[in-house]
Amino acid sequence: MLLKRFSLIEEKPDLIGITSGMTYWYPGVFKLIEITKKFFQGIPIILGGIYATLCYDHAKKHSGADIVFKSGIELDAAKLISELTQFPNPQSALICYHILPSTLVGEETESGSFPEER
Repeated sequence: MLLKRFSLIEEKPDLIGITSGMTYWYPGVFKLIEITKKFFQGIPIILGGIYATLCYDHAKKHSGADIVFKSGIELDAAKLISELTQFPNPQSALICYHILPSTLVGEETESGSFPEER
């Protein structure tokens, strides 16, 4: 399902951000990074979120991410994205994909918000 959804993406991204809501989900995060690196070769992957913040050394050593971002401050993330992409206002260009157990959610609704988890 994930590779099928990846194949629908028309433009290669400048970078890919991955996060985990719980530290114990790290094996799934590692697998996602592995799959993403195979599909989007050469695109830098940033790992952030709870796991990257609380288990920074473990994530840096084992995750396979190009960058492990441990600050939980959104402005710091926006600055990092701007530095990596040379995009002047990264907050207006962020796309959010949530990997759920059975689906990938990434479509924006007309109101500009993301649909509830399916």
